[in-house]
Amino acid sequence: MPSEGRDRTGKAGARSAGPGCNGEFDIAQLTERPGQLNVDVLQSVLSGIVKSELVPRLLLGDKLLLGLAQDTDPAARHNGTANEEPSGADVQAFQVLVLHRDTYDCVEFINRLRERGVSLSDLYLGLFTPVARELGRGWENDELSFIDVTKAVGRLQSFVHAFSETHDRPHPIDAVRRIALASAPEDQHVLGMLIASKMFEQEGWDVVGGPGLTSGRPLNALVQDQWLAVVGLTASCEEKALLLKRAIVELREASRNEAVCVVVGGQGFVDHPEISIQIGADDLVTDAKDAVRQAERLLSQQPRDRGH
Repeated sequence: MPSEGRDRTGKAGARSAGPGCNGEFDIAQLTERPGQLNVDVLQSVLSGIVKSELVPRLLLGDKLLLGLAQDTDPAARHNGTANEEPSGADVQAFQVLVLHRDTYDCVEFINRLRERGVSLSDLYLGLFTPVARELGRGWENDELSFIDVTKAVGRLQSFVHAFSETHDRPHPIDAVRRIALASAPEDQHVLGMLIASKMFEQEGWDVVGGPGLTSGRPLNALVQDQWLAVVGLTASCEEKALLLKRAIVELREASRNEAVCVVVGGQGFVDHPEISIQIGADDLVTDAKDAVRQAERLLSQQPRDRGH
């Protein structure tokens, strides 16, 4: 990340707000350091967002987005029949749409991809994920503002929810195939965690936790209260990945399932795969699709008399 650049008033100076090691953005960062941003400018920007984005969404609710997402040909929306993946040009085009165009244009573009045969999983991993990655790069290179990135990522999350709701699940939920998803403390990995949750649900897994659940006491209480076959943990940097060693020991001690398996993922493990072994995880996953495959494999190796 460059040490200097524009502040959010357009003036050159040291960067103050931005992603931590988790790559996420926190609006509180813009206000915790006095003098880094003109208050009048911030209020004006936020007021504009409320009027142009939040109020219309509150008035329309999710019905509009869900209706648009249902416009796709049902045959094209059937998971498992896809034969095409989003291209680099698709990613670039969609990034422009989520930044500068309205919901209609974004969903129309997604629906065209679905009609071309792009599966739901490839939509999430081949379009939404790389667009989110490019948004992060745009922030780091001082090409996009905090507001730009926050609004765009929020839209991606809403699209994940909408298309998951309008897509038929090919597999019924199986109570034995139960997984908890959690992140390292203070590691907000919302979009990736959300995508993983939806993809597990599509494959018939009963998912608990997800965005908002962190390792440590909240997760320990959950695994003690519910029988879980697998626990998935994410960390977006090396520091937080290393901190999960104690968390894994504690959750195994607390778990109702003595054979519970733990898989880890996130950028912290992608950059340092050796950490997964050091902290005692059962497996390392590279993305949400791989996470489902590895969870299925680990579940098949557990004792058949799963008392829960």
